[in-house]
Amino acid sequence: MENISWTIVCGILIVLIWKGVFSVFKYVRMCRKLRKVPQQPSHWLLGHLNRIKGSKDYVQYGMEMYKTGCKLFCIWLGPNPVVCVNHPDTFKQLIGQEHRKARGRLDGYHYLQDWMGEGLLISDGWKWERIRKLLTPAFHFSILTGYVDIMNSASDDFQEKVIENMSASPLVDIYPLVSRMTLDTMMKCSLSFDGSMQAKMNEEYVKAVQRMGTLLVNRCLTPYIPQWLYYLSAEGREWKKLINVVQGFTRKIIDARQMSLESRFTIFKYEIQPSGLKQMLLNY
Repeated sequence: MENISWTIVCGILIVLIWKGVFSVFKYVRMCRKLRKVPQQPSHWLLGHLNRIKGSKDYVQYGMEMYKTGCKLFCIWLGPNPVVCVNHPDTFKQLIGQEHRKARGRLDGYHYLQDWMGEGLLISDGWKWERIRKLLTPAFHFSILTGYVDIMNSASDDFQEKVIENMSASPLVDIYPLVSRMTLDTMMKCSLSFDGSMQAKMNEEYVKAVQRMGTLLVNRCLTPYIPQWLYYLSAEGREWKKLINVVQGFTRKIIDARQMSLESRFTIFKYEIQPSGLKQMLLNY
């Protein structure tokens, strides 16, 4: 009996060691390939984190690489490589290929898991393919044309906000305004939300989304901190509070939309009785 137990333990250890060695081998091979991609000198452990402290430094790095004339470049956030495309020709080649979405242990998708769940953005493999097939018909041109008026209305509100801010200063940071317009369009088109995200009525939700974007960038710049330890930090606790705010708001909208659809279906069901439906078919 003891021999069988030791055999099982040794077998498990061998499998774990083999998987560890294989993972390290794959990582080293990937690093050798990525070293051929244009990039600035980096630290062997920190990568470019010794000079990138926030989103502004990240953009500055990209601008410096763009000035060198390269069509793509690599940036290392610790052990996590990020390949960025900064030329239309390279983007055309990338977007024109048919390939399955692949995820790995080094991607940053898992940071979004608590916020967005395992949907189209987060999932991979067969689950991603299934969700993509279900959603693709919804983005057909014949369907999107029905949302043109909604997009135009959101654009008009955006222009009014820009003009309003320009009255106070000739220099306007349009990033928060564009973010609100995008959020406004998405909420109206996807959830039929009758309310402007560019107005002050949903200030708590909008500020929560914008703050979570900042926290997400900060989290990507601290890849060595495990998730459980991050949740114990000040930003981790703030992240959880903001998730409750955002998900609570969207849940109210979804529940209201569901109740609206159910009430319409109930009215339709009671208005058209079997006898009336039979008469309608005979007349037809």
